[in-house]
Amino acid sequence: MSNSPTVSRVCLFRLANHIFALDIRFVREVVEVGSVSPIPLAPAEVLGLFSVRGGILPLVSLAALLGLADDAGSSRAVVVRHGERQAALAVSEVLGLETLEMSLTEGGIGVPATYVGGQVVWHGQRAPLLLVEELLGVLAQRVEGVRRGAAA
Repeated sequence: MSNSPTVSRVCLFRLANHIFALDIRFVREVVEVGSVSPIPLAPAEVLGLFSVRGGILPLVSLAALLGLADDAGSSRAVVVRHGERQAALAVSEVLGLETLEMSLTEGGIGVPATYVGGQVVWHGQRAPLLLVEELLGVLAQRVEGVRRGAAA
């Protein structure tokens, strides 16, 4: 694996006092979180369903999915999509879109390495680049596990 940097366009956001990045190829939009309807028997990471532009999306506690303590409620969410999977990820604050150098060096803030595809540096701070396909894949597995458990 090479550590030589490449340039990536990313969406930067704050979550649990850390800065993270998402590849904008997978970011659909940033939305205000309105009324959220809980889902019975949903995994703990799924906060519920809410309406976005006439469609219904699951709102996911990204902090819970990453195993981070979230110190504040989220009024914003980043809607992400990979293939047929789509969800809104609750974040503390959206910092903006940037074109930054990305390296494959892993960061060390306690996020499982399987979710991290590298890191970017923004204003002197390292920001792990989260892998949308991994996040949505793990979430789908957890939802399926709950379905199987409920059917048994």
